[in-house]
Amino acid sequence: MEEAHERLIKIIKLIEEHYGRVKITPNLHLSLHLCDCSNDFGPLYAFWCFSFERMNGILDELERFWLNAKNIQESTITGCEPFPGEMLKPSSEAIMTESMLELMVAFYNASYIEMYKFRKPADEIIQDSITIRVKINQFGRCRIGSEVFGSAMSVRHTKSSYVLAKFITSDGEVDSYPGQIQYFFKHTVDLPNGQMEHNLAYIRWYRPASTSES
Repeated sequence: MEEAHERLIKIIKLIEEHYGRVKITPNLHLSLHLCDCSNDFGPLYAFWCFSFERMNGILDELERFWLNAKNIQESTITGCEPFPGEMLKPSSEAIMTESMLELMVAFYNASYIEMYKFRKPADEIIQDSITIRVKINQFGRCRIGSEVFGSAMSVRHTKSSYVLAKFITSDGEVDSYPGQIQYFFKHTVDLPNGQMEHNLAYIRWYRPASTSES
């Protein structure tokens, strides 16, 4: 990294000597900070190393956000909506634990409220209930647009695994919850109208601290 940094300095000096300072664009200036950024935040692909990249990403998603904002506010998110990104390796197939199965049943019953009833394979059979599959496909990373999110499953990408999620409470207030993504996963449910794949993330939430020193 240090060698690359020194070579970048030489290249930019050559550009300045041959073409003048007016040709030193913000991109070239910011490239001189790549070494420090990488040392501070990890691999360059794990974060926004250029401010203009972040702005491009924001502008790219802005129109889509405004088009979808009304629908998002008025619809229930189930996890099977059209997925704008892709799951990335490392990946593996896993069998859900009993506690995870209970969470998934609770999630699906809340997401598909008044539509379907879900149960674990070992639960008592209820008429018209849907038995969820025990297998999931786990992934260590997820790319949405040009941003890559990491997880605890991928040791090299834990720095990008921390999130701050906001939820609207029953009284209309917005609460923020910090947490760490443990892994991303795909899970298929056999609905009456066919199989439905869900793209989800398993997040471990931090408990509120009683004081700032806790």
